[in-house]
Amino acid sequence: MSKTSMSTGVRALTDAFMLSRVWEKGVRKDLYQTDDDWYKSFTSVFVNRWREATDNNHDAALQALDELEDLHEQTDELSVKEQTKQDINKLHKAIRYYSWLDEVIALFENGDIFQIVEKK
Repeated sequence: MSKTSMSTGVRALTDAFMLSRVWEKGVRKDLYQTDDDWYKSFTSVFVNRWREATDNNHDAALQALDELEDLHEQTDELSVKEQTKQDINKLHKAIRYYSWLDEVIALFENGDIFQIVEKK
């Protein structure tokens, strides 16, 4: 592997908590050790990716809700009022869904998932 490819791969594995840097007296090279706790690695990757996506989508839904509520209040056109009302209802459902996802992600963050689904 090239140094760049190796560096990128090591960085990705370190970010996923699958590798950790270790120190050894007298050795100047970077040394790494694998983490054998695959459950920890999975939960770390899952939480990081899902938390970011959920937060982004939740924020976008809240922003869209504000804009649709403004449009709903400002318009006198009946068809626009009906459509915005439907879309507002959908966004309320989406916001409840993202709140539920936050609870699922929290199960992984605090380790409570393993009380529901036992490690094998």
